[in-house]
Amino acid sequence: MQNERRILVVDSDRDFTQNLVRQNKSSRIDLVIAHNRADALTAIAHARGPFASVLVNKKLADYGTYSVVRQVHVRHLGTPVYLLSEEPIENEDLKENLNALGIRQVLPKPLTYEELVKQLESVLVGFKSVAPSQGIKDSSMVGTELGAPENDFTPIRAQHFLSGHRSHFSVYVQIRSNRFLKILNAGDVFDARRLEQYLARGIQWFHIRKDAHRSYLEYCDFVSKKLIEHGMHSIETQRDQVLNLGEETLRYFGHAGVSGDLIHYAVNFVQDCNQLTKKLQLDRHREIGAFMNNLVEWEHSVSVALVTSLLMRGLRIENERVQNSIGLAALLHDIGKIQTCPSLIHEDLTRMTEQEIATFKDHAWAGATMIAGVPGIDSTTVQAVAQHHERRNGKGFPLGLGAGKINRVAEIVGLADEYTNLIHKNKVLPEITKIHFLQDTLLDGFSTEVVDSLCVLFLRN
Repeated sequence: MQNERRILVVDSDRDFTQNLVRQNKSSRIDLVIAHNRADALTAIAHARGPFASVLVNKKLADYGTYSVVRQVHVRHLGTPVYLLSEEPIENEDLKENLNALGIRQVLPKPLTYEELVKQLESVLVGFKSVAPSQGIKDSSMVGTELGAPENDFTPIRAQHFLSGHRSHFSVYVQIRSNRFLKILNAGDVFDARRLEQYLARGIQWFHIRKDAHRSYLEYCDFVSKKLIEHGMHSIETQRDQVLNLGEETLRYFGHAGVSGDLIHYAVNFVQDCNQLTKKLQLDRHREIGAFMNNLVEWEHSVSVALVTSLLMRGLRIENERVQNSIGLAALLHDIGKIQTCPSLIHEDLTRMTEQEIATFKDHAWAGATMIAGVPGIDSTTVQAVAQHHERRNGKGFPLGLGAGKINRVAEIVGLADEYTNLIHKNKVLPEITKIHFLQDTLLDGFSTEVVDSLCVLFLRN
């Protein structure tokens, strides 16, 4: 192992973790123990530096395994992650998905301390898997010098880079201020001799582009949801669990100073909306059921509904029927994507091809058509789904409607959708500031009342 000796073990099995601590008599490694998702995320966030390795049980409650893996990739990209499992994993598709998620290896339990040390010291640390299929296209050749601001790149400890396997990213070294040299293409293999040469020359950090980092996190989200879908729970249980996976949005509420009462209100609103979908038996409709069972899209919808609820509260919308219409519009606003662009896992037009943009712009109208006439879904909801990408300045789609022609519910859901996407981008692109959002999205895209309801909540500072 390298000079970093701390290992994070995340497992609710207290007998297992206590045995590891007792057997660590020589203190060759510093074991950090977490028994649940919350403790693990706190340990990762407050770590003095990256862990040598992170081990997480695949059965962590509330699908916490994927939250932990994702947080490692966000905060300490390059840290090797191992999966603890009580039973062997033999399904090849599942193994491939775990590899794509950046899981270094599956370690079978029961596992003694000595066996653990042997497993971790027998290999170089780092990622082991194929390059992500959702990577950033980069056509430049190895040896190309790139001029770019330093904050466009994410540093990775060179000693944590795994040789002999394909890289998730194109890799750069910094040669001077704001100048980077490309040394590896995404998908290529970094052989051990080259890696040792860089380390011998005192290179401590490799660099990857932040847009590639963001793309990889999105890919991890996609794979995580696929792994959840592969699990033993019923799809209804999985959909309900996604309500807990809105944690990122709820954490943002807390950081933004939203009161506990309002956060409680938002959670209750989404839970009520979920119960309404069950009451109306919406999942029995083939297309709606397919959308609700797509946990990637459903989690985004839950996050949009959380933001929507607070905008609705700020606008003093208290009529239960109207609240139901707004809630269903928030949950179903992107349903058309399963028909027009099912493989697209982001909504950033700047990263789409012309063909992807064309199909993406069809999804709002396609979604409205899919839910029109479904019992329990009223015309307000249908119109809101059709118009949630329309903007008062006429620059929206699909029809380019202007001021006075857009459903107020569509404005509320549309702004919630925009802000939810901002929260997601801000995880790895903190330079996307409130001012940028005000200038690029709010000022002429939405009505004053709807904008004010958002500003009071999130942008007052």
